[in-house]
Amino acid sequence: GRPPPVAAAAALHLGVDADASGSCASNSTHVGWILDDGRSVSMERDEARSEMAAYLWRNVMPYDVSDARALGFDPDSLGSTPGIIERGESSLTGDGGGALRSVSRAAREGSAVDGLSDGVLNQTLHYALEAKARYPWTDAIPRSVYLEYVAPYAVVNEPRTDHRQLLFDAVDGMLAEYQRTDGPTVPKLRGPAPDETPREQIKEAVRLINTRLWSALGRESSPIVFRAGLTPRIYDPLSVVAYGHSSCTGLAILLASALRSAGIPARMAGTPAWHGNDDEGNHGWVEVYVPGDGGG
Repeated sequence: GRPPPVAAAAALHLGVDADASGSCASNSTHVGWILDDGRSVSMERDEARSEMAAYLWRNVMPYDVSDARALGFDPDSLGSTPGIIERGESSLTGDGGGALRSVSRAAREGSAVDGLSDGVLNQTLHYALEAKARYPWTDAIPRSVYLEYVAPYAVVNEPRTDHRQLLFDAVDGMLAEYQRTDGPTVPKLRGPAPDETPREQIKEAVRLINTRLWSALGRESSPIVFRAGLTPRIYDPLSVVAYGHSSCTGLAILLASALRSAGIPARMAGTPAWHGNDDEGNHGWVEVYVPGDGGG
């Protein structure tokens, strides 16, 4: 099988506004952010979680609106309309606080009714924040990039499945020596590295995940492999893991999702005609945001 290639991607500018304060190092109680203008902010974890949920609701995919409650949103107390219906009428935090209630009320209160209190959204946000506390390179990623390319519960239009914890645990062992050893202290990296910058940390982490993921999630002695013509039958992360194979679309979605579970911004890109030739079919691959590389 052939895993999808990885390339550097440019950042998406969202123009988030905030006040500067202190260091942007993250830990188990606070989240540090770099704003698009270069300023640093620190906020409590619950506030960051609400902010991420508000952003996802404002940019929700149109086909997810009808399933908002099952996904983990709380439509009764949103206080703002999804951006797909009413694009850009309020800012991320300028709606009087309504959008900040976008995480399911039952999930916030710790109750559970028929499983709907802890949707895919809430699991994804939890592990996106766990990655901020665990991996030092996340402090070098602009908030707008993290919201767009780490926080989402899906990559494109694949079935919405609860895969973030599975992938978070899978990459944990691969990146054990990368994790913070004492609060925001940056630990040494595994193996040789040109320097200790977040840029080099991310590149090495991407290499390890792309090298080891397929065997780690595959069946015994049988890694996940490429098999053509399987989209859209097998292309969400859990289906790819269950079957042990997928075409380039499914492999790209799985790899992008695994990278996001480690707090590395990633997305899928593709072309309908490989090498510009319709006869060669389409192809998909993964792009990664690396601070200091091109758009980062």
